[in-house]
Amino acid sequence: MAKELVVIQHYKEGSHAKNTVRLASLCLPALRVYPVKTDADIAEIGRRYSRKKCALIYPHESSLTIDHEHVRFQQNNYDVVLFIDGSWKQSKGIFNRLIKSLSCDIWQLSNAHIAKYRIRHTQLDGAFSTIEAMALSLELGLSVDTSPLNDVFEAFQNHWRGPQNTGCNKQ
Repeated sequence: MAKELVVIQHYKEGSHAKNTVRLASLCLPALRVYPVKTDADIAEIGRRYSRKKCALIYPHESSLTIDHEHVRFQQNNYDVVLFIDGSWKQSKGIFNRLIKSLSCDIWQLSNAHIAKYRIRHTQLDGAFSTIEAMALSLELGLSVDTSPLNDVFEAFQNHWRGPQNTGCNKQ
């Protein structure tokens, strides 16, 4: 497995009730989460990991697909596997700034996987929650047993009580 798992999180995501990175950190205590707001925050991440062999999981036209290249992913023996957490617009902005600051291989999951995140409202292909992307990447790319991530994610969704379920309705 990679020596470090890192989430680069848009600063607004950390306070969301549906923050799946918080769940992932329960299963992966060594997970590092870096909230980013400014270009300086992203540049600092670039400096921190500039001498390490990094894989960034992000759907991009130049990405390699973990599903089809899992042996290659494993053989690269990455020091760090990075994930971006935010809305699609936020993630794209972080990605575009990050690749200017950090040299890394870019990987994605194939569209053959169906997202299981039921409490989000997007219909985009390949629109996984961060915890789903982490679980699939670790399972497919590094043959890690990700059942703890999947179990906590499923329990979270089964017990989700959003504003529509609280009994407080504005009149």
